[in-house]
Amino acid sequence: MKKTGLSEDEVELVLGVLLTNLHVIPSKDIMANWKGAEEIMVGIDRSDTPFVAAALSLPCDGIWSDDLHLKRQKRVKVWNTKEVLGLL
Repeated sequence: MKKTGLSEDEVELVLGVLLTNLHVIPSKDIMANWKGAEEIMVGIDRSDTPFVAAALSLPCDGIWSDDLHLKRQKRVKVWNTKEVLGLL
């Protein structure tokens, strides 16, 4: 709530929408993209490799994260909280 400026009710509404659209990515799909994700994140932040690998496993519009390291790579779009809220 601090980062978004939303009320508790608004946060619960947003989370409800997100959770109804949640899809689990099979680990085999993530692992199939792991090496490519590592290559993307080398020299940036290797701890973000799982997120990039997951995004590469799906036809998606990007990752929702306020992690500035993720924005340094250019392969996967990264949406910060403010940008996501602007879409709602």
